[in-house]
Amino acid sequence: MKKILSIALAAVLAFSAVPTFAERPELNVPTMEDVESIQAYLDGTIYGNHLVQVDVTYKEGVDLSGITPESYILEDRGTVTPDFGKVAIGDVTVEGQVVSIEIPMVTAATGNNDLIYTGVAAGARQRNSFGASVTGPWYRDPEGQIFFGKEDTDEYKANWSGMGYWTRPTLELKLRHIGETEESAACMADEKGQFVEGGLWLPQIDSQFADWQTFEEAGIEIPTTANKEVVTDGTGDDFIRGIFFVPENYDPAKGIVFIEQGNGIVYWQLNDGSNNYLTAAYFDTASTSWANTGAIVVQIDDRSNAGPCDDATGYKEYYDYCLDDVRIMKYFIETYAITGPVVIQGNSRGTSASNRIIKALAGCKYHIWEGRRDKEGQYEVDMALDKEEFPFVIDCYICQNGSFLGASDEDTKAIIDTGLKAWIFDGEQDTNNIEAVQKWIDLGGDPEKVRLTGYPSNIYYYWGESDHSTTRINGWYFADEPFYGPDVTVDPATGALVYGEKLADGDKYTLPARGNKVGTSKEGYEYTIYEDSFHTWALQ
Repeated sequence: MKKILSIALAAVLAFSAVPTFAERPELNVPTMEDVESIQAYLDGTIYGNHLVQVDVTYKEGVDLSGITPESYILEDRGTVTPDFGKVAIGDVTVEGQVVSIEIPMVTAATGNNDLIYTGVAAGARQRNSFGASVTGPWYRDPEGQIFFGKEDTDEYKANWSGMGYWTRPTLELKLRHIGETEESAACMADEKGQFVEGGLWLPQIDSQFADWQTFEEAGIEIPTTANKEVVTDGTGDDFIRGIFFVPENYDPAKGIVFIEQGNGIVYWQLNDGSNNYLTAAYFDTASTSWANTGAIVVQIDDRSNAGPCDDATGYKEYYDYCLDDVRIMKYFIETYAITGPVVIQGNSRGTSASNRIIKALAGCKYHIWEGRRDKEGQYEVDMALDKEEFPFVIDCYICQNGSFLGASDEDTKAIIDTGLKAWIFDGEQDTNNIEAVQKWIDLGGDPEKVRLTGYPSNIYYYWGESDHSTTRINGWYFADEPFYGPDVTVDPATGALVYGEKLADGDKYTLPARGNKVGTSKEGYEYTIYEDSFHTWALQ
């Protein structure tokens, strides 16, 4: 899945200069009229499902001897804004009449990117990637209108909903040769973002999802509590949505992994039909990185919204994501006769969902909207699962940039009794679970069954990602290999981690504790290095 192209940085950046034929007469390049077809390949990267290669097939007899990386201009819409910008081009190879253009995995961090972005006089973190499936703060409606920004412009409507993180049905790539006009470019999509049938571009190939199925494709029809009968604004569904992967000749003893993603990334739908279905899977490699472990992987598309609330307690009447999710879990565990570990991985809001699910499956009462209380200060309603209907528990919890459990002492003890083990990951300037882990131990939890890892800000900073992007860092770097300590930088030529002092299993380390979003309690805390990856540990 990983594809980090090792090339000279100067070559990577060469695309930014666009010489004309007059300036570079030695460039012997063809024209778009010489092109027979163009194929784009996408795969998992640090920025999620992203362009990694473009193959250009030329007509027979076209001279390709002068082709270099500088021969092409490739453009796409960005993630920070929907404006077009240049896609970085790495190396090119020629085989017969086919030119393969490699897209290097280089940082998309912008000039508006600071290491310290929390606390007093904080800066900002920002990246604008071209060639990514998932957008940033913009989306299109079913008619193709782009919604972006606070005010209407000639090109975009104001994003009144505040929604974003939307998966494009196709990239909107434009390709032309050096010296050709913008009008001569071959466009993959039309002005409404739809794939251009019959043009030079072939439909994009999403390599990492070749063996995945949606629930709909597989005929999985588990009713959702956010159904059309009770969600009356047109945003309801009949069945729970999601996507899953089953390894070839799967072994039930290898286990199963359920993914709970963050708010906004998970499924949202507006009453005009706009929705971001499958963005939870396409956003990063949180789900797909598990596909080489032997386990079945299930990305559940919880909803970021489920219609309007009539009053302060109206939301609970029609959407119980905990019940939805355990219904899906039961279906897969029973259908595939799972005997191995049942793993849940949470990201941000997905840790809140995971906490509720773990607690509910331990036989405890749960509350869907933990912060929502009635006028007397009590939780809206006490809910509980029927343990005869749902007899399983969660064996392992991978908690990423969220709160670990957040349960009462009594409920925490009940969870400990299920045998749960957990590995919690915090970014340096993000969540802090030091006290939560200590509470687990104080209440009788086995210290060998709980791990806490803190990542330094500089890894996130290089990519222009916030310290809240741990699923991206984990899925890209640490799914298959250990973290060796905070004395680490990112090689700009390869994207690989380069360690100064490389720590060993059991060694202790501290973080600089820069910024103060979560206070100063991380300062001086000794984290432990573990020799195995979190994938391996979770499925043991």
